[in-house]
Amino acid sequence: MATAEPHRFHFPSCKTNAALICNLRAIRANCALDNWDGYGAKAVTEAVILRAETLIRALPESTPAPDISAEPDGHVSFDWLPSSTRTFTLSVNKDSYLAYAWIDGASRGNVTEVFERGDLPARLLNELRRITAISPAIQSDIELK
Repeated sequence: MATAEPHRFHFPSCKTNAALICNLRAIRANCALDNWDGYGAKAVTEAVILRAETLIRALPESTPAPDISAEPDGHVSFDWLPSSTRTFTLSVNKDSYLAYAWIDGASRGNVTEVFERGDLPARLLNELRRITAISPAIQSDIELK
């Protein structure tokens, strides 16, 4: 179920790429006009949705599903939040660039890279895999339950 917050329209993660794309379509329907959040947000355009769909299709199958949100600047964000100290956020716009940032304990960073022809940049994939990987401590907690 989608939630509306000031400056964000948010869908929690789902299991399949088809469901993620369906959520993108719902974001487009709900955020197609300027001021969709009542605070002056820019519309999420069809061009942004198409770039976001391309990104979904480019993700390796082993990638955990992200939360998807509309941003007040008209972009779409993909958020992986495996823990309070490990996060990865990626922003999709209508252009050929992806902006992403991560936190992994004391390590953090942000990068903007070109996204063309549906090929995700290697650094993006490496950082995403590192952040979303289950650490041995978390794995042992899961196995004990």
